[in-house]
Amino acid sequence: MRLRHPPLKAAFFFVSAFLGALLGRLESILVSDVYGLILLAAAAVPPAHVWQRLRYALWIVLLMFLFFPLIAPTPGAGLVQAARYGGRLLFIGFMLAFLFHELPLDHFFRALQALRVPGVIVWLLRFTVRFGELAKIEAARMRMALRARGYRERSFFSLSAYRALSRLLGALLLRTLARSERVTVALRARGFTGDERLPPFPPGPPGERWIAALWLLPLLLLLGWEGLVR
Repeated sequence: MRLRHPPLKAAFFFVSAFLGALLGRLESILVSDVYGLILLAAAAVPPAHVWQRLRYALWIVLLMFLFFPLIAPTPGAGLVQAARYGGRLLFIGFMLAFLFHELPLDHFFRALQALRVPGVIVWLLRFTVRFGELAKIEAARMRMALRARGYRERSFFSLSAYRALSRLLGALLLRTLARSERVTVALRARGFTGDERLPPFPPGPPGERWIAALWLLPLLLLLGWEGLVR
């Protein structure tokens, strides 16, 4: 399954993620995870791309299984709760991997505009990504400067390490803020007002809509089954 039209692909992601978040029974959540894997296989998404999207989410799932049994009334109830939340998180990760496979980030923002998402939200998301990149660049520069001055990374579980980290984080925030202000001034100097419209996409093939509808059918059946079981 390859949805080529970016607006349709983005709409499919939002609808499928919403339907997956509505699932409440553990059996349905596990089936939705299997569905996500089948979807990725049908779309020929490389495992490396899936791992790139899920590597941080897997750590969160692991922490859920470690801590939920400690705070739940019983360890068994905590494990079930961790499986539910972790399963939902993995499903969203699968859908994100499907969404951004062969979909550049700028096409995603144009797809949001095509879906009538308010322009202020689209530009806010674009600037969030841009300023995140600025923070990453400034962090890399600070790390190179520290190493040039002889700083070596040792154990962070010490008072001196905490003091150094706090200073570095504060300096990073200030440098990133200064860099973002320069970017804002440059945009305004070029006449940016926030009302610019991104170029639209040409109409997609009509057959893709039926493909997307068929792939949403299993999630709708899972929701219907949960309603009958209740």
